[in-house]
Amino acid sequence: MCVCVCVCFLKTEKQPKKLEATLVNLGRVVLEIGMDYEEAEKLYIEALDLVPNSEEAIAGLAFSLHCQRKYDDAINYYHKALALNPLDSFSEHMLANALSKLVI
Repeated sequence: MCVCVCVCFLKTEKQPKKLEATLVNLGRVVLEIGMDYEEAEKLYIEALDLVPNSEEAIAGLAFSLHCQRKYDDAINYYHKALALNPLDSFSEHMLANALSKLVI
């Protein structure tokens, strides 16, 4: 698959921040085009292995977990995203949505 080739090539460059950004962007593409939530989750986790406090990767991981109905895990990551960026309106909105799913 093209994604694997791109990621493998970037890993050889040993530039964690660039690779993290690429993985986050790939996660977004996988979510938007393929709606493959499990693949997006893997990409975001790999990005977080490189840059553990990546706001974008944490929020993306939260959303991919949310879409898989893993609400407890998603809530945990939405909280982490908001701790890093309290003005993240997407994570704030999605956190409220995930919390409402648990109440029902």
